[in-house]
Amino acid sequence: MAETEQVTLHSRIFVGFHFVLAGFDSLKKEQIRSKLLEGGGVDMNEYGPDCTHLIVYRTVYDDPICVAARRDGKVLVTSLWVEHSFDVGMAVDHLSIMYRPMRGLDGIPGAKSLILCLTGYQWQDRNDIMTMVGLMGANFTKPLIGNKVTHLICYKFEGKVCFSVAVLLAIIS
Repeated sequence: MAETEQVTLHSRIFVGFHFVLAGFDSLKKEQIRSKLLEGGGVDMNEYGPDCTHLIVYRTVYDDPICVAARRDGKVLVTSLWVEHSFDVGMAVDHLSIMYRPMRGLDGIPGAKSLILCLTGYQWQDRNDIMTMVGLMGANFTKPLIGNKVTHLICYKFEGKVCFSVAVLLAIIS
């Protein structure tokens, strides 16, 4: 894609979005704000009736500003939504669980003991699952090490990998 086409593509992604950023450190805030502005968004600076999108970072689901956004019918997403939308050149589904604020900043209680491995997934599906594993607070490993991996996520329950570890692991398909 030519550079001018790329600039034009990104200049329209967030047109009509009046956003507020909450919970950001200064560096991350500037990175996300820059993408939103480049995509045609308008920074409202403070939450109010004219805001259409609340974008949060390191802010939990039950934080008062998130509660207000849900009550007021605003689009409530994490910064990951902005990054993914910017990368693909269009606003991705804001209702995806990947873009909701977390219930707690430490992930799901007990998830730290999980070590997950994937097989059969490619490209974006693989990246999305790895992102969700990280968000829930679990660990991801690329090599399948039978005595360490607790869960194997299979695209299809077939092949040598799935059958050889079926006895050792909880298989998720």
